[in-house]
Amino acid sequence: MTLNLIHVFSIIAIFQSLFLSVQLWLNGKKVSAKNGLLSLYFLCLAVLIFCTFSVTDGVEHHFIPYHKLIFLGTQTTFLIGPLLYFFVKKSFQNATGFTKKDLLHFLPFVVVTLFYAVKIFPIENFIKWQYPQEIINYSLMLAHNLAYFIPTALLIRKGYKSNLDTKIIWLLIASSFVLWSIQLNTLVILHLFEIYAFCPYMTSLYSISAFILINLIALVITNKSEFSRQLNKYNASAISHTSEKRYKKTLLGYMESEKPYLNPSLSLGDLEEALSIPYRFLSQTINNSFNQNFYDFVNRYRIQEVKRLLKNNEDDRQTIIEVAYEAGFNSKSAFNKAFKKQVGMTPKEYKKSIQTSKRSS
Repeated sequence: MTLNLIHVFSIIAIFQSLFLSVQLWLNGKKVSAKNGLLSLYFLCLAVLIFCTFSVTDGVEHHFIPYHKLIFLGTQTTFLIGPLLYFFVKKSFQNATGFTKKDLLHFLPFVVVTLFYAVKIFPIENFIKWQYPQEIINYSLMLAHNLAYFIPTALLIRKGYKSNLDTKIIWLLIASSFVLWSIQLNTLVILHLFEIYAFCPYMTSLYSISAFILINLIALVITNKSEFSRQLNKYNASAISHTSEKRYKKTLLGYMESEKPYLNPSLSLGDLEEALSIPYRFLSQTINNSFNQNFYDFVNRYRIQEVKRLLKNNEDDRQTIIEVAYEAGFNSKSAFNKAFKKQVGMTPKEYKKSIQTSKRSS
C-alpha cells in the first residue's frame, strides 16, 4: 500500500479525533454530560474519516473485504446531529443526564444500522459504492443532519451566554456543516450525475478539510480559554474554607445590591469579571456553599423576584410570563420548570394562592 499526502492527512486526523475523544472522556474523576457528548462526537468523527479514507484512491482495494463493516460505520453520521444539539443544549442549561425522551433522538442510528446489517450481511462480495440503496442511505443521512443543524444554530442564535467559550460551539457547528456540504456535493456529483472522475477529488477534499478543522478545534480546546477552564475547573488546587466564606459573602452582597440576575444572559463569566473572583473558585463556592449549580443559584433569585412582583401585581396589569421576563427569565418552559422545582407548585397555582389569601384577609 503506497500512501500519499492525502492519506497521511486522513490518518493524522483519525488519531487526533481519537485522542480528543479519550482525553475528554478521561478528564476528571467523573464524565460530565458535556464532556461525554463531545467525546462521542470526536469518536464518530474518527469513524467517519476512516470510512472516507478506506475509499480513497490508491487504498480502496485493500479495504473491499471490510466494506460491510465500513458501510455500517458510515451510519454513525446519524449520531453527529443529536450529539451536537445536546452538547449545545446541555452547555446552555448546565443540565446533566438524559431523559427517556432525549434518548429517542439516537434511535434513528440504531434502527438504520440494524436494518442495513440485516440487509447487507447475506450479500456476497459486497462493495459499498455498488450497493443500489447507498444513494437513499446517503440522502437520509444528509437530511437527518440538516434537521439538527438548523435547531442547533437557532439555539445558539437566541443570544444565550454560557460558561463555555462560544468559539468552540460555533467551530463545532461550522466544522460539521463544512463536512456535511462536502458530502452533499459528493451525493450530487457522484451518485446523482455519476461523474466518477471527481471521486478522488471529493475524498481528498473531505480528508484535508477534516484535518484542518480538527486541528483548529484542538487548538481552541487546548488554549487557555474559558472552555478549557470549564473542562478542568477542579483540577487545580481546591479553594480554602476561609476563602470560600469570603467569596460567598462577596457574591451574596453583589446579588442583593446589583441584582445581576435580572439580565437574562447572565453567565458565570460575567460574575467572574464583576467580582474579580477566579472562575473555578466562584463555581466551587456556589456548588459547595449552596449545593446548587450556577443556573439553579441564579434562578432562585429570579423566582424570588417573580414572587415579589406577583404579590405587588394587584390589578393584573402583567401576565405571569411578562413578570417572568422582567425577573430575568428568557424562556417560558425554563421558567415553569424552575418555579415548580423550587416552589413546589406551578406559577398559576402560586398566583391563585396569593389571590385566595388576599380575599380571606
